[in-house]
Amino acid sequence: MALTDDQFDALLTRIDENNLALKAVVKTLNKMFNVLEYTGLLNSKLFNGIAQKAQYDALVAQYGQAQINTWIAEVQTTFKPIIVDALVAFDNSYIDIFLSEGVYGDVSASTPIAKNNLEYFFNKNGSLINVTPGSVTLTKRDGSSLVGGEHEIRLNFVLTGTVIGVENVEIRFKENEVFNGVGNAGEINQTTGRIFLYVQ
Repeated sequence: MALTDDQFDALLTRIDENNLALKAVVKTLNKMFNVLEYTGLLNSKLFNGIAQKAQYDALVAQYGQAQINTWIAEVQTTFKPIIVDALVAFDNSYIDIFLSEGVYGDVSASTPIAKNNLEYFFNKNGSLINVTPGSVTLTKRDGSSLVGGEHEIRLNFVLTGTVIGVENVEIRFKENEVFNGVGNAGEINQTTGRIFLYVQ
Protein backbone atom coordinates (compact mmCIF):
# COMPACT_ATOMS: atom_id res chain seq x y z
CA MET A 1 0.00 0.00 0.00
CA ALA A 2 1.80 3.12 -1.18
CA LEU A 3 0.75 6.03 1.00
CA THR A 4 -0.13 9.49 -0.31
CA ASP A 5 0.99 12.58 1.56
CA ASP A 6 -2.45 12.93 3.14
CA GLN A 7 -2.39 9.30 4.26
CA PHE A 8 1.06 9.77 5.75
CA ASP A 9 -0.21 12.82 7.62
CA ALA A 10 -2.97 10.69 9.11
CA LEU A 11 -0.44 8.01 10.03
CA LEU A 12 1.87 10.53 11.65
CA THR A 13 -0.84 11.75 13.99
CA ARG A 14 -0.83 8.21 15.40
CA ILE A 15 2.93 8.39 15.89
CA ASP A 16 3.79 11.90 17.10
CA GLU A 17 2.23 14.89 15.40
CA ASN A 18 4.83 17.20 16.97
CA ASN A 19 7.82 15.21 15.75
CA LEU A 20 8.83 17.31 12.74
CA ALA A 21 12.00 15.31 12.09
CA LEU A 22 10.00 12.10 11.87
CA LYS A 23 7.44 13.80 9.66
CA ALA A 24 10.18 14.79 7.20
CA VAL A 25 11.51 11.22 7.07
CA VAL A 26 8.10 9.69 6.49
CA LYS A 27 7.21 12.27 3.84
CA THR A 28 10.38 11.25 2.01
CA LEU A 29 9.44 7.59 2.31
CA ASN A 30 6.21 8.30 0.41
CA LYS A 31 8.02 7.81 -2.88
CA MET A 32 10.30 5.04 -1.67
CA PHE A 33 8.36 2.14 -0.23
CA ASN A 34 5.17 0.19 -0.56
CA VAL A 35 3.29 -1.51 2.27
CA LEU A 36 1.59 -4.63 0.96
CA GLU A 37 -1.99 -5.22 2.10
CA TYR A 38 -1.38 -3.34 5.37
CA THR A 39 1.10 -5.94 6.65
CA GLY A 40 4.20 -3.75 6.59
CA LEU A 41 6.01 -6.02 4.14
CA LEU A 42 8.14 -4.17 1.61
CA ASN A 43 7.72 -4.32 -2.13
CA SER A 44 11.25 -4.35 -3.52
CA LYS A 45 10.06 -3.18 -6.96
CA LEU A 46 9.35 0.24 -5.50
CA PHE A 47 12.66 0.69 -3.69
CA ASN A 48 15.18 3.11 -5.16
CA GLY A 49 18.17 1.99 -3.15
CA ILE A 50 19.72 0.81 0.11
CA ALA A 51 19.47 4.23 1.79
CA GLN A 52 15.69 4.29 1.56
CA LYS A 53 15.36 0.84 3.09
CA ALA A 54 17.65 1.90 5.93
CA GLN A 55 15.32 4.84 6.66
CA TYR A 56 12.32 2.57 6.80
CA ASP A 57 14.13 0.04 8.95
CA ALA A 58 15.04 2.83 11.37
CA LEU A 59 11.38 3.78 11.64
CA VAL A 60 10.45 0.18 12.37
CA ALA A 61 13.29 -0.12 14.88
CA GLN A 62 12.07 2.95 16.74
CA TYR A 63 8.40 2.01 16.99
CA GLY A 64 8.26 -1.70 16.17
CA GLN A 65 6.72 -3.33 13.10
CA ALA A 66 3.55 -4.31 14.99
CA GLN A 67 2.93 -0.71 16.04
CA ILE A 68 3.58 0.62 12.55
CA ASN A 69 1.10 -1.93 11.20
CA THR A 70 -1.46 -0.90 13.81
CA TRP A 71 -1.17 2.76 12.88
CA ILE A 72 -1.50 1.92 9.20
CA ALA A 73 -4.58 -0.19 9.88
CA GLU A 74 -6.16 2.71 11.79
CA VAL A 75 -5.99 4.97 8.76
CA GLN A 76 -6.52 2.38 6.01
CA THR A 77 -10.13 3.49 5.49
CA THR A 78 -8.78 6.75 4.03
CA PHE A 79 -6.66 5.00 1.41
CA LYS A 80 -7.58 5.25 -2.26
CA PRO A 81 -6.09 3.08 -5.01
CA ILE A 82 -3.40 4.78 -7.04
CA ILE A 83 -1.39 3.86 -10.12
CA VAL A 84 2.19 3.29 -8.99
CA ASP A 85 3.91 2.35 -12.23
CA ALA A 86 3.34 0.92 -15.71
CA LEU A 87 5.61 -0.91 -18.13
CA VAL A 88 5.12 -1.74 -21.81
CA ALA A 89 6.22 -5.07 -23.29
CA PHE A 90 9.20 -4.99 -25.63
CA ASP A 91 6.97 -6.29 -28.42
CA ASN A 92 4.25 -3.69 -27.64
CA SER A 93 1.66 -6.39 -26.98
CA TYR A 94 0.64 -5.32 -23.48
CA ILE A 95 1.15 -2.82 -20.67
CA ASP A 96 1.52 -4.01 -17.08
CA ILE A 97 -0.05 -1.66 -14.53
CA PHE A 98 1.13 -1.71 -10.91
CA LEU A 99 -1.36 -0.46 -8.34
CA SER A 100 -0.96 0.55 -4.71
CA GLU A 101 -3.45 -2.10 -3.55
CA GLY A 102 -5.91 -4.68 -4.80
CA VAL A 103 -8.69 -3.19 -6.92
CA TYR A 104 -12.25 -4.10 -7.87
CA GLY A 105 -14.87 -2.99 -10.34
CA ASP A 106 -17.56 -2.20 -7.77
CA VAL A 107 -17.87 -0.49 -4.39
CA SER A 108 -18.70 -3.73 -2.59
CA ALA A 109 -15.48 -5.40 -3.80
CA SER A 110 -17.40 -8.31 -5.29
CA THR A 111 -16.39 -8.08 -8.96
CA PRO A 112 -13.00 -7.74 -10.68
CA ILE A 113 -11.96 -4.62 -12.47
CA ALA A 114 -12.83 -4.65 -16.20
CA LYS A 115 -11.43 -2.79 -19.18
CA ASN A 116 -14.56 -0.64 -19.21
CA ASN A 117 -13.54 0.76 -15.81
CA LEU A 118 -10.49 2.32 -17.47
CA GLU A 119 -9.89 4.90 -20.15
CA TYR A 120 -7.07 4.14 -22.54
CA PHE A 121 -5.73 6.39 -25.25
CA PHE A 122 -3.57 5.21 -28.14
CA ASN A 123 -1.86 8.34 -29.46
CA LYS A 124 -0.52 7.75 -32.95
CA ASN A 125 0.98 11.23 -33.40
CA GLY A 126 0.91 10.93 -37.17
CA SER A 127 2.10 7.33 -37.48
CA LEU A 128 0.16 4.59 -39.25
CA ILE A 129 -0.31 2.13 -36.39
CA ASN A 130 -3.78 1.00 -35.37
CA VAL A 131 -5.23 -1.10 -32.56
CA THR A 132 -6.96 -4.21 -33.88
CA PRO A 133 -10.68 -3.92 -33.05
CA GLY A 134 -11.68 -6.23 -30.21
CA SER A 135 -8.09 -7.01 -29.22
CA VAL A 136 -8.04 -4.99 -26.00
CA THR A 137 -8.42 -7.20 -22.90
CA LEU A 138 -7.63 -6.92 -19.21
CA THR A 139 -6.05 -9.89 -17.42
CA LYS A 140 -3.65 -10.88 -14.69
CA ARG A 141 0.01 -10.60 -15.60
CA ASP A 142 0.11 -14.34 -16.30
CA GLY A 143 -2.75 -13.98 -18.79
CA SER A 144 -5.41 -15.60 -16.60
CA SER A 145 -8.76 -14.01 -15.80
CA LEU A 146 -9.08 -11.38 -13.11
CA VAL A 147 -10.97 -12.42 -9.98
CA GLY A 148 -10.82 -9.15 -8.02
CA GLY A 149 -8.27 -7.79 -5.61
CA GLU A 150 -5.32 -7.72 -8.01
CA HIS A 151 -2.70 -5.03 -7.53
CA GLU A 152 -0.97 -5.92 -10.80
CA ILE A 153 -3.01 -6.06 -14.03
CA ARG A 154 -2.21 -6.33 -17.73
CA LEU A 155 -3.84 -4.43 -20.59
CA ASN A 156 -3.38 -6.58 -23.71
CA PHE A 157 -3.75 -5.31 -27.27
CA VAL A 158 -2.76 -6.07 -30.85
CA LEU A 159 -1.26 -3.38 -33.07
CA THR A 160 -1.06 -3.25 -36.84
CA GLY A 161 1.51 -1.14 -38.63
CA THR A 162 5.08 -0.26 -37.71
CA VAL A 163 5.96 1.68 -34.56
CA ILE A 164 8.34 4.52 -35.40
CA GLY A 165 8.90 5.97 -31.91
CA VAL A 166 6.30 8.74 -31.65
CA GLU A 167 3.41 6.57 -30.48
CA ASN A 168 2.33 6.36 -26.86
CA VAL A 169 -0.43 4.95 -24.69
CA GLU A 170 -2.04 6.48 -21.61
CA ILE A 171 -4.33 4.61 -19.19
CA ARG A 172 -6.51 6.33 -16.59
CA PHE A 173 -9.15 5.42 -14.02
CA LYS A 174 -12.70 6.31 -14.93
CA GLU A 175 -14.48 8.34 -12.28
CA ASN A 176 -15.96 6.20 -9.47
CA GLU A 177 -15.25 2.94 -11.29
CA VAL A 178 -12.08 1.56 -9.67
CA PHE A 179 -12.35 0.66 -5.97
CA ASN A 180 -10.22 -0.81 -3.22
CA GLY A 181 -11.29 -3.45 -0.73
CA VAL A 182 -12.95 -0.97 1.62
CA GLY A 183 -14.98 0.74 -1.10
CA ASN A 184 -12.90 3.85 -1.74
CA ALA A 185 -12.79 4.92 -5.38
CA GLY A 186 -9.58 5.85 -7.15
CA GLU A 187 -9.52 9.41 -8.34
CA ILE A 188 -9.96 10.30 -11.99
CA ASN A 189 -6.53 11.95 -12.07
CA GLN A 190 -4.82 8.57 -11.61
CA THR A 191 -2.92 7.92 -14.82
CA THR A 192 -0.01 5.91 -16.14
CA GLY A 193 1.20 8.97 -17.96
CA ARG A 194 2.20 8.65 -21.59
CA ILE A 195 4.03 5.38 -22.17
CA PHE A 196 5.98 5.39 -25.42
CA LEU A 197 5.97 2.21 -27.48
CA TYR A 198 9.14 0.45 -28.56
CA VAL A 199 10.41 0.97 -32.09
CA GLN A 200 10.21 -2.34 -33.97
